[in-house]
This record gives sequence, structure tokens and C-alpha cells, in this order.
Amino acid sequence: MVFRLFISSLLYFAFLPIVVTGQSGSGFIDDYPDNYSRKLIYLYNEKGKNAGTVKYGPGGNQFASEIYEYNDQGHRIREVKYSGEGGISQETLFSYDDYGNLKEQTMLGPDSSVKSREIYAYDRRMNRTEWRSYVDKDSLEWRRIYEYTGEDRRMEERRHDGNGELVQRYLFSYDDNGYLTEQNVYGPEGEIQWRYLYRHDQNGNRIGVLWYDDDDRLRWIRRYLYDDRGNRVEERRYEPSRSFFFGRWTYRLIYRFVFRYNDDGRQIEESVYDNYDNLLWRRNYGYTRDGLLQDYVWYDSRGNVEMRYLLRYNDNGQRTGWTWYDGQGNIEWHRSYHYDEKGKLKRELWYGEVY
Repeated sequence: MVFRLFISSLLYFAFLPIVVTGQSGSGFIDDYPDNYSRKLIYLYNEKGKNAGTVKYGPGGNQFASEIYEYNDQGHRIREVKYSGEGGISQETLFSYDDYGNLKEQTMLGPDSSVKSREIYAYDRRMNRTEWRSYVDKDSLEWRRIYEYTGEDRRMEERRHDGNGELVQRYLFSYDDNGYLTEQNVYGPEGEIQWRYLYRHDQNGNRIGVLWYDDDDRLRWIRRYLYDDRGNRVEERRYEPSRSFFFGRWTYRLIYRFVFRYNDDGRQIEESVYDNYDNLLWRRNYGYTRDGLLQDYVWYDSRGNVEMRYLLRYNDNGQRTGWTWYDGQGNIEWHRSYHYDEKGKLKRELWYGEVY
């Protein structure tokens, strides 16, 4: 019955008319005719939840599809992937506890045999306390155990292999404001493998990260600067370098990232410099009046455009087009998105190279 409903929905969406307009004056690309490289058709159930996706290649050849089922609480309980011929290639089953936490996830192969299984456990505050992964129904691959402070911050994580042997142990420390200050990672014998130190300012902004290796030697440093509104305006990356004259380790600047924002606090530029303050590359971002990302341009060290994204939206703020240009202004690929009268995405068309 489910498969017949699936086919009926597929036939309905597959014969919806495609609007062909060509290129608009704004530089965006509207729909081409049917020379797409991918077409995705989205299906919905009676409650409006996404119930599946049908995928076509060039020429309208269906190469894959998926259907989804939900319980009364709206949680996905079944996901089935089909090949182009309609046979099941993979099935995943989900179960939940009384609080809606994912309790178990089981993946089945085409022959309905268990390929993998993951089981989760939670405490009374719904923090995940255990995660077990199996390569089939009963062969344990690894296990992770989590412990928390009274403020629900992760205090410890222990990773075990399939035989129950400890592989790694993570310990986390926090300051009085609840900000993470240290992360130590130990091996099975209790030996230190690496550790991170974190520093924050009075506003809670992370201003520094230091990474130490298993010899407790400082390997790299990150420094962050912020403006009065809390926007990160600069990041500096330092790495160790042995002094030629003094024969000792120092830490020199390797990269410097600089960020700029508009009056609304949205990032409009990111520039990266080397240790001699030479520009390596720059990215610029443009927005619509509603604050939606509209223009994304990547420049090289000489200011030449390497690539550019243009995006457009409908009156509801939903993305309707996404075009990628190379440095010469040639279109590499384009995506167009189409919605029904209720605002749900019903069709997605890809033109050009597929990733």
C-alpha cells in the first residue's frame, strides 16, 4: 500500500509543468528547459511533513528515491532508500523513548539483514549518557560514556573499543561562569595525548585557544579580537618556530584573519594575511534588504575574482535560485527551487556539474 501511494505521488509531481524563462536582467539564471543534471521531487504526507524525495538524472531517468514515515509525535521512524529500478537499497528504523529522545537506530541492507545499529541512553535531564555502535545486530564496534556536572555541562567522556577496553578519556573543566577552560585527552594507560586551554573575556567571548601535544609542548596558539558589539574582528594564528640564534622555540604569527560587518552586524568581508601581512585571499558578502545572503565573491591575493555565488529569493524569503560563476564569469552550475502554494519545496533542479 505504501509503495502504491509512493508511485501515485511520484506520477503527480513528475508531470508538473516546468517554467522556462531564460536569464533575468539581474544576472540570475532562471530555469532552463529539461537539460538538467539533477531533478529532485519532494513528497509530503497529510500533515505536511516531508515524506520522500525522488531523484532524476539527465533525460528524466530516475536513479534513486527515498520515503519517510513518522509516528504520532512527528518523529521519523522509518527511512527507505530505493534504487532507480525500485528495489530497496537501504532501510533505516528509528525508535524513541517517552521523552522523544532517539533511543535506537538500525540500518538494514537490501536483504533486510542488519548492517549497523546504534543505541543511546539518557539521564533524567535528557543528557546523552551512552552511545553504542554495532557493525551488525550484536557485534559491538565501540562504546562512549558521558558524565555531566550539575549544570548539564559535559565533564567526562570515555571511549571504549568493541572488547570493552578503554581507548581514550576526555576531561573538561569550566570556570565559575560556565565557560570551557580546559580539555584534556588521555590514552588507555592514563598518558596525556593532547590538551586544549581556552580563555574568555568578561563578556564570554573566547579570546584564546592553546593546544599542547603529548610532550606538553605548546603546538599552536589562536588569539581572537572583538568589537564593542561582540563581533569577532580578528583572528591570529601562531605556530612554533625554533630560533636560529638562540636555539629555543618561539611562536610566530602565521596567518591573520580580519572580519568586517555592516551596521546590522552581518559579516560583509573576510580577509586572510600571511605573517608578512600580505593578502592571501578575500571574501565579500552582500545581502538583501531582509538580510538574506545574496552575493558571495571570492578574490585572490591580487584582487581577481576566483568565483562568485548569486542567490535569489521569493517574497516569502525562500531561496529560488543559486548560481555559481567562475573567475571569468562563466556559469559553473545553477540550482533552482520551486514551492507550492503552501510554501513547501516541491521541486529542485540542478544544472551543470553535480557534486
